[in-house]
Amino acid sequence: MPSYEARPLEELASRARRLGPYRAELNRLRSRNVNFAMEGDFRRWFERHFKLLGFRRVIISQRDCPDLILEDLGGKPVRVELERDTSGFREHKHDPKAVDMVIAVSGTEPLPIPSYALGAEFGTSDIVLRLSRGRVNEIRRTAVEDYRSITNQLHYLFDLGLETRNRNRATERMALTRQGEARAPRAQGRSP
Repeated sequence: MPSYEARPLEELASRARRLGPYRAELNRLRSRNVNFAMEGDFRRWFERHFKLLGFRRVIISQRDCPDLILEDLGGKPVRVELERDTSGFREHKHDPKAVDMVIAVSGTEPLPIPSYALGAEFGTSDIVLRLSRGRVNEIRRTAVEDYRSITNQLHYLFDLGLETRNRNRATERMALTRQGEARAPRAQGRSP
């Protein structure tokens, strides 16, 4: 079975003679520092801009594979699976026979079907997936370690905040008792 590297999504726009508007949209995404961290974010963007890529309309939009069935400019239905990264197609164990093409944010892994990628610059900013496929697992492991480190730091700060709050509450209680017992009954509705 042949293996296809992810091609630039720009090729679809070029075939549809929509390269100018497509590049304008890319510049808009860059200027706003758009980052498709979740597949759902990319899907929402794609469903608003599919016409830039040579599709006439959405026939079916669903959660199952394929995500979308689109009509191309020739009237032919095209089964499209959207992914954040092309490696997600294998990770989700999708059937290549059920899909005509994969469109992803970034393409790090060749697939047995044609695939197109928007560009790694629009993927997660912490992990650059432009490196060779052999290093992707190393990058993911590093990302998990970074996540754990950040989580540990947040837990430490949270615990520190609780300790400070508890100390402040204890100080407030001590201040109330030093001011005298007369104020405590008044707060309950009794007169001194």
